[in-house]
Amino acid sequence: MLVQLARYIRRLMADRSDTLTFTRHNEPPTAFSGNLAEFYVHIPFCRNLCPYCPYNKIPYDAALSLEYYRALCIEIRRASERYGRLEVGSLYFGGGTPTLMLEELGDLIDSMQKLFTMPGHVAIETTPAEITPAKAKLMRSLGFGLISIGVQSFQDHFLRQIGRTYDSAAAKRACRILKDTGFPTLNLDLMFALPGQSVEELQHDLQEALRHEPEQITCYPLFTFPYSTVSRWIARNRVGVPKQRLRWRMYSMISETLASHGYERSSVWSFIRKGASAFSSVTRDRYLGFGAGSASYNGRQFTFNTFDVPEYISAIVNEGDFPTAICMPVSARLERMFWLYWRLYETRLPKTGYKDFFGSDPECDFSGIFRILRGLGFVAEETKDRLTLNTRGCHWVHLAQNLLALNDINTVWSAAKATPYPDRIRL
Repeated sequence: MLVQLARYIRRLMADRSDTLTFTRHNEPPTAFSGNLAEFYVHIPFCRNLCPYCPYNKIPYDAALSLEYYRALCIEIRRASERYGRLEVGSLYFGGGTPTLMLEELGDLIDSMQKLFTMPGHVAIETTPAEITPAKAKLMRSLGFGLISIGVQSFQDHFLRQIGRTYDSAAAKRACRILKDTGFPTLNLDLMFALPGQSVEELQHDLQEALRHEPEQITCYPLFTFPYSTVSRWIARNRVGVPKQRLRWRMYSMISETLASHGYERSSVWSFIRKGASAFSSVTRDRYLGFGAGSASYNGRQFTFNTFDVPEYISAIVNEGDFPTAICMPVSARLERMFWLYWRLYETRLPKTGYKDFFGSDPECDFSGIFRILRGLGFVAEETKDRLTLNTRGCHWVHLAQNLLALNDINTVWSAAKATPYPDRIRL
């Protein structure tokens, strides 16, 4: 029922020309408007495969990671040949656990700086199990300014529950190391709506996170994708995740607690200290992805590389080809809806700024959306330039995300993990 509802809503958002279907394709997007793009590099290796993690990952193998690095170098060079000297607004290394290949990432950054114009920040994510003083200093010396550490919880029984291999003492130690190293933005990831979790236990994690004085705290619920092992674990152990009413109480408490400590909301899930640079892994309007399972989007084409790591390496090294697996064409109308979705995710909607992005297109008018948001009581503040969502509005954006975006992720990821080059994936 929910899948059919999601498809109906998406069809209302899209143009008649939109197929809403990924099909087999062997090339990345053709071009980027204004020669501008954000870069994402996916490192799929992990020492420990957490059951709740929905991302493309495989067990760490030193020899395979070296082959993967060589393939990345070739893919990046071919991108410079295809697009020329792109201006890169930001560079983000995600995973997996990117810090497993830290020295190779330094070489990749050097290569990118020679091939592209890179005025933006460089960000990376990692896990407490990977952090040592030497590794933190190396990251700063390589130019990483924004770092996110996936703590998830400061309580041992929850860490065991979600398959993390470190304990709360290690999580606290990693936070202290990163804070002392002096990254301009340190983001701490915490999870809520864990099976059996109470509001008081979540409050404990928040207070511990605040003691480390990070520039940003991101709190997101446990997402139970059907294809992920965590869904099977929950079903097998008959453990229930918190119901919507309790999730709302948790979300409200997070918002109130962080606001009382001087944090401002920077997205549905994230809260940042005033003046700091926001860390985000997802809000990009034009992006070019490198690595197995990475996505690229130029406003007219949405592509994915093959998720299979050996196939990714083979396509680049042995076949001299691009590792692109699938592509979905995007109409101007659907592009506007994607843009609006991310502004809702950021919780701030420019009332006229979208016209600067899309030009004078007469169909590009979001005033009706603004009226709906006001009528639903989702607006916290409104100026002549922008509209800001309140906590209730943000919670409903989260619910819409569950219905639309997370269902799409499950559909694409399931098919892409089942076969390296799917013929057709319908959203």
